Amino acid sequence: FFSQTHGLAEMFRSASLFSLAASAAGQGVGTNKPESGVPFAIQECTSGGSCTIESTTLTMDANWRWLHKASGGNCYDGNTWLCTDAVTCAEDCLLEGVNYASDAGVTAVSGGVDLQFVTNNNVGSRLYVLDGAEYKMFKMLNREIAIDYDIGSLECGINGAVYFVEMAADGELGGANKAGAKYGTGYCDGQCARDIKFSNGVANNQDWVPNPKDPYLNTGSGSLGMCCAEMDLWEANKYATAFTAHPAEKPGKFVCEGTACGNQQDDRYSGETDRDGCDINNFRMGNENFYGAGSSFSVDSSQPFTVVTQFFTVGDSDTGDLEEIRQFFLQNGKTITMPDASVSGVSGSSITDGFCDEQKTAFGDTNDFKKKGALKTMGEALGRGVVLALSLWDDPETNMAWLDATWPVSGGPGAARGSCPDSAGDPTEIRTKYPSAHATYSNVKHGKIGSTTGENPPRVTPTPDPSRTTPSPTPSDCPGGSLSACLGTCSG
Repeated sequence: FFSQTHGLAEMFRSASLFSLAASAAGQGVGTNKPESGVPFAIQECTSGGSCTIESTTLTMDANWRWLHKASGGNCYDGNTWLCTDAVTCAEDCLLEGVNYASDAGVTAVSGGVDLQFVTNNNVGSRLYVLDGAEYKMFKMLNREIAIDYDIGSLECGINGAVYFVEMAADGELGGANKAGAKYGTGYCDGQCARDIKFSNGVANNQDWVPNPKDPYLNTGSGSLGMCCAEMDLWEANKYATAFTAHPAEKPGKFVCEGTACGNQQDDRYSGETDRDGCDINNFRMGNENFYGAGSSFSVDSSQPFTVVTQFFTVGDSDTGDLEEIRQFFLQNGKTITMPDASVSGVSGSSITDGFCDEQKTAFGDTNDFKKKGALKTMGEALGRGVVLALSLWDDPETNMAWLDATWPVSGGPGAARGSCPDSAGDPTEIRTKYPSAHATYSNVKHGKIGSTTGENPPRVTPTPDPSRTTPSPTPSDCPGGSLSACLGTCSG
């Protein structure tokens, strides 16, 4: 995600959604509700333009599931654990299947899935793409992904998000975790999420703190943070949208604990993931008429559209370093490219290392993106393989102001992110006013650059800003505090 304080919301992103009964994530498998998933056929496309259907399914994240003791009674009730020892909790608690439509408002539609905002007092959902018994692993270097979105009912404060995270393919199956990917276990993200109930067969119930800002009072966070690289393809409602790269210094999922995690409020940069990320939000970049509801915008969010996200590598190689992440839209027969930034000192319309450096300087943000390895490190995760997550959520911490309003509320360069009033996303209000808000994600296609839609607008190399100079890096600018991480090494 993309602002200096956006991660504060992300800490509770899952929390604001984890409202399924009085339950949470688990490790064993119960027998009260069968688990069948939701059919979700995606397509893999070749450079010749032909596409093959892959019969994948969607599974619900484990934190939305009913968790109960084998002997009876809940393991987690309201926002309180009813077991104390972390290992015993994982061994004794059983994770149930989901009735997707009635429990969570998740229904299959033609070519995709529809997620409802509030269903029987349960808020949103988060799902992952399964290929058989494991998560489907997408390897995205020198590739693209196209997705159709219909989010015209999403009001201020509601976020329909689709993104990649570097989770383990098997969902950490093994040991006390007998459920695995089929039951949505093993989540991690660029914010080192601390509201995940289990990790590698151990409960995250030590030093558990309930979240007082959750209107339904059933969420909280523990001492463990679940960390990994994250690539946000799409975060949006009908007023604002952004896509953001969050590199991580370590490969795969890793767990931090206590102060080593940093935090979302005043210690955002001591951990090993880039919580802020490098983003493109067109409103924030000075193009306020690009995206919004109505025909006066270049992309009319009140109507369906397709978004193509492309990952270009050096030399267009499947193993080369990532050098650019670009998006464009298709709507009503038109191809709509991103506009160039309209912020002084920033050039470009795609995520590159140069664009990110300029943006951080222009907005006065800490350049943690560079310190965490920038696009090279982000690309390494995308090359190893990432899991596709689809979600719908609200934000008790910041009212989603980091996406669609002004954040920080004190203002300043880059603070204006959308046209919504700062308080418009209050979950207490929007859950009551807009329970039927929903997001549809469909016609997911992935493959070589240019293969998914037949469109591939020419790449435009940004004209360098003559007023900008690039100082030589210092050790503090580089991953691990080593100049060789920035400059490479040579011999002879």
